Amino acid sequence: MTNYKNRLKLLIIPAFFAIIIFTVSCTVGDDTPPSQIVDFRLSSNVKNFEWTAPGDDGDSGRATLYLLRFYTEQQVADLLGVPNLDGVPFAQIQTTVQENFNDATQVPQFLQPQDAGSPELTSISRIDITGNVRFFYSIIANDNVGNSSPPSNVIETNSVLSGALYTSSNPADCPGVSAGFGEFTGRDEDDQDEIINDLIIGDPCAGRAYIFIGGPDITRDLDNIDVSQADITIIGDTIESFGATVGGIGSFTGSSTFQEIVIGAPEALNGTGQLFIIEGDDNLPSVINFSGEDDPNFTVTGEAPGDNFGFVIERRGSDDLFVGAPGALGNTGKLYRFDGGDFSENTDADDASDIITGEAPGDMFGFSVSDGGEINSRSPDEYVVGAPGAGKAYVVFQNITQTLSESLDDVLVLVGSAEDRFGESVGGGYNIDGMVDTENDEDFEDENSIVDLEELEENADVVVGAPGAINDTGSVFLYSNQDLLDAFDDGVPITFTLRIDGISEGDQLGSSLLVIPDINPNTQIESRDTANVINQIATNADIATGAPSRGTGEVYIFFGSVGISGNLTADDADITILSTEGVTSFGSDLENLFDVNDDFFFDIAICSESAAELQY
Repeated sequence: MTNYKNRLKLLIIPAFFAIIIFTVSCTVGDDTPPSQIVDFRLSSNVKNFEWTAPGDDGDSGRATLYLLRFYTEQQVADLLGVPNLDGVPFAQIQTTVQENFNDATQVPQFLQPQDAGSPELTSISRIDITGNVRFFYSIIANDNVGNSSPPSNVIETNSVLSGALYTSSNPADCPGVSAGFGEFTGRDEDDQDEIINDLIIGDPCAGRAYIFIGGPDITRDLDNIDVSQADITIIGDTIESFGATVGGIGSFTGSSTFQEIVIGAPEALNGTGQLFIIEGDDNLPSVINFSGEDDPNFTVTGEAPGDNFGFVIERRGSDDLFVGAPGALGNTGKLYRFDGGDFSENTDADDASDIITGEAPGDMFGFSVSDGGEINSRSPDEYVVGAPGAGKAYVVFQNITQTLSESLDDVLVLVGSAEDRFGESVGGGYNIDGMVDTENDEDFEDENSIVDLEELEENADVVVGAPGAINDTGSVFLYSNQDLLDAFDDGVPITFTLRIDGISEGDQLGSSLLVIPDINPNTQIESRDTANVINQIATNADIATGAPSRGTGEVYIFFGSVGISGNLTADDADITILSTEGVTSFGSDLENLFDVNDDFFFDIAICSESAAELQY
């Protein structure tokens, strides 16, 4: 994933800056500007901006570029010379923003106009996740020689973390048991650098997977979207639990534009389990029916009945796919690592590049798995595997094939309690507490230290969930990067540095875990020659965890910070996300989506028994 994240980070500013320079420097020729946008407005779900496209010359033709900019409430007050905007008429605020548009801050999105008269739509950038800051936005259109329309009318809004629910009208269905992402349908040929993921949602009750193509309209401008509105529907067999797991993997067919679709069916062939892989394409049909005439490009089949191969899948970077089979060998469990070269039209699980077998029957090794990032900078291949039947989590420091009962070489075992179901969820991939390998780096100086996403990945921490702890109250444990290295290299006993407990017995906090690269980055405004621009500063990764049995389910997000340690409870969460009415077991699974709505901020999916919620 590093390549994806670096491209995302680098795209935030330079592309817009270069285009802005172009549009303001070419001033020869046409002297008729685009017309003023007068219907700039919030969408019906107040999560997007809408307006009607002006033309290149007045209201004819097609303009070249939109510049969407904002002032914060305090910035407008400063322009007016008042302490705050209490009592200030909106008309005065609007005039102030319009008259000072050139000094306002440019949003990250690269906005290309459509033909005059066309409806336009773009996401509201999540600049302040708390929603406490008021922003005042206006937009102009530029033509190809740099003529600018007058600033539009002004819109007041905030940018709180927002949710959109994907459901089914059939109560027997369970869309949202699984969710994932990938660039399945490619990118615009004229803009190959823009990174927008597609969203895939699994429904094993209906034996289906649904793909919603990424972009500002991924929510259809609704808070509740029926999966029948999906851009692509993939149909399998309900008996096989087709769609129990879904995701993507970097293209192994040579395409730089598309990624492959991966769908798990862990009950296929009497519980042997299978994976179905479809090559991404910008001409995928709206319906792909494996119960009819269509066939997957690749099928991967588990080793034996009862293995439940495909129970969990996890991608790492652009090449690796991890697949868990926790039922293998009497619930001993196995984990398989595939790369692109392992797949043929019909592939057996034992063709994987690496296979790790758990220690003992009942361990359920491979029940959970997470990319580990780079815990050890000398070996950037780590990953974390849970075995809740044994109450253990394994940090694997190399790509290896071995049976853990025979050898624990290149493996660090984190030991909890089987009664607590320690290892039912695992997470990693990024640095949460700012404490890094002292042989190779210095600790981050303070909570505002500036680091990039690659550095967050290089000094990764590990988190492990134990939803059965404290009579099913549930707990989450954070293991710091340096402690992991000391334990692995020198055999130093390891303990967690942070414990998070649920609120009440039965909540089952830690049933799901997610380490988010940085859902709440610092945003700094940088002054350039042609515009003020947003610069996203990644600080520390964040922890999200679900308590699906607390009422109808809750999800908690804890912001990472330097030296975070001690004991917390779910009440201490920086953000609490409650389930929507009618949704049960909310937070049973969590998935990183990176960016699916084209606002250049990280998005996540929250799974449940009856719906998937996109938080963006």
